[in-house]
Formats: sequence, structure tokens, C-alpha cells
Amino acid sequence: DNDMINGLWKLVDVKDDFGTSEIYDFKFEKKLNDHLPVYYIQFNFIDSESSSMFHLRPFWQSDRFPNEEFNPEAFCYFTFDKQSCLITGSFSGTLRFFFPTKSGDSTPFTEISLNAPILQIEYGNFLKPNLNTLAVLFPNRLVLYSIKPAETTIVVNEVQSITLQHSSYNFISCYMEGETKPKQILVQSIDGYLTIINNNTTSYKIPRFFLPAPFCYIP
Repeated sequence: DNDMINGLWKLVDVKDDFGTSEIYDFKFEKKLNDHLPVYYIQFNFIDSESSSMFHLRPFWQSDRFPNEEFNPEAFCYFTFDKQSCLITGSFSGTLRFFFPTKSGDSTPFTEISLNAPILQIEYGNFLKPNLNTLAVLFPNRLVLYSIKPAETTIVVNEVQSITLQHSSYNFISCYMEGETKPKQILVQSIDGYLTIINNNTTSYKIPRFFLPAPFCYIP
């Protein structure tokens, strides 16, 4: 698509209204609409029974992001309360929860203002045993939030907040102490520091640093 400025695709396993597990293709994309940038998210069903290798069929999408900008890493998808849940975070500080289904509305189920630009989010077991939390990266903080369902909304509470000494760029989570322990978080800063967040927060200067970029942990 010539109008596409940037996009990010992910393969996800979605359970439909009947509990059947299928593979879907998830796209988070930014397009120009009347010369104005508009973000939208879309699920496409991968039809393995088509004549070609696979075929994409529209499943669900939402473009409810007026006048907002996003980091492509500021979304995550996981199973929450036995439902497929999608979370997005914007530079304006708005956290949105969606429950995409074939018959679902594109309106966010819950919107929460966190009052700071959201750079990246990830859901998992971090730092604390037997507790899944939502890790949210802000320019100078990393915050872990607990997520609990209510009748008509989702309740988000702060579990732990870590102040960062260097302006953050991105983070990864990894099992530095083995898969029997919670994941640890490594934050890369824009000025070339790597901060390891566990029981103690330690920063190291990255050798021969030029610009921040994607990175990974290799045991």
C-alpha cells in the first residue's frame, strides 16, 4: 500500500466466540487519510484451506485513535480472563483495552490515562513470582501494573515503579536467572546505557554506542 507510512504485523492465536483456536495475522498500521495520519489496528483470519499457501480474510479492526501518535512497540496481545485481549498505548498517555471478536465493537472496552507518553508495553511475569503484570515504559520510568476485570471495566493498579536515570528508548524481557524465575527487564536508553531491572537496578554504558536500536539477550 503506497499510503502506508509504517506498520507492524504479528501472528497471534485467537479463540473465537465458540472457543475455537485459530491463527490470525495482526497489523498495527499508520496511514494517511486526507493528508492526516490515522492509526488503525486490524485482525485478518489466515485461511489455510484456500488454494494458495494462505489467504487473509478480515476479522476485526479499529481506527479509534483520533489525533494520536504511537510507537509500534506500544501494543501487546495475550489471553486475559479467558478472552483474547489487545492493549495499545499512545504518546498522549492513553492505555486502551480491546477484546476483538468477529461480532465485536471497535470501541475500546476501557480507556485509562497514565499522564505520560507510553513508549512500550508488555504483559508477563516480571520481577515478582506468580504475579503477571503489565510493564509500561515511560521516558524516565518503568511501571508494573496489575490488571483485574470488573463488570464493565478493567481495573489497573500500580504494583511497582522504577525511576530511570537515563531517558529510555526501549526494553526487552528475558530469563536471566532461568525459566523457573520471573523475567528480568533490560531498558536501553537513548544515550547508550543499559539498565538491568531486578531486585537491584544497575546501569552499564554500552561499548561503542552510536544510536539506540532493537536488541536481544543471548544466554
